[in-house]
Amino acid sequence: MSTSDSKKQAKHIQDWLIDYVSKKVKKDPQIISIKKPLSLYGLDSMAQLSMIEALEKQLTIEIDPTIAYDYPTIEELSKYLEEETKFNLI
Repeated sequence: MSTSDSKKQAKHIQDWLIDYVSKKVKKDPQIISIKKPLSLYGLDSMAQLSMIEALEKQLTIEIDPTIAYDYPTIEELSKYLEEETKFNLI
């Protein structure tokens, strides 16, 4: 995957996460910061688990259910997932 494709994938994941979080917390996507921990938006462990399950379907990969603890922000999580998915893309 080229650097450009990699950046597009990371941006796609980031945008998906922003949209998901904004819908869950009923906030405008514009106020969702990629640098703040997801827990600050009120996403408890069950909500984060649901988010990971939805991401698995979106990205068609298996994701460790505890990944949100290791990568607590949208920015960190999307970068990690971009790395995990880079070899799954055609």
